[in-house]
Amino acid sequence: MRSNTPLRQESIAWHCADLLREGRYSDVIQLLQPGVVGAETRQSLTAIHDILTERWATLLWHKLMGTAVLDPHVSVPPDFYVYAQCTEGHAGGVTLLVINADRQRSFDLNLPTVSERYTLTARKLEDTTVELNGKPLRLTSSGDLPQFKGEPAKAGRMTFAPTCINYLTIEKAGNANCK
Repeated sequence: MRSNTPLRQESIAWHCADLLREGRYSDVIQLLQPGVVGAETRQSLTAIHDILTERWATLLWHKLMGTAVLDPHVSVPPDFYVYAQCTEGHAGGVTLLVINADRQRSFDLNLPTVSERYTLTARKLEDTTVELNGKPLRLTSSGDLPQFKGEPAKAGRMTFAPTCINYLTIEKAGNANCK
């Protein structure tokens, strides 16, 4: 027979997972406060919180990528990936997802127009802290998601560092497939 403590920890972990799915991040942060739950349970909840920090790329995807999939018309080397979709909420806009999975080499790509760039990196692949355009992403003190702000990017050659994930939004692409 199992003891009540692991069952309690497990049920609280499931409850937190449900809260995260519902976007109730501040409720999870409240549970992480000292004195709310026991130390072992708080350690389990901290692991759930760490999972959230690994989801920044997914959160950006939902913010930027629409549902219509496009052909990016780009030829790339191994370990470099380019995907294109209509930009969420911007008629005619296109968002490129550019992933450099190579651990050592940078890659250049030419863009014919200006865009807004969102670059996700980590100092080491094992790090739990993810940076957006060089600034660490963290929940706010009230447990809310931070503002996701891109940086303006000029037309022309862009360099993508090793092991980075990039979103490039081109709001004025004028793509007729993006309504």
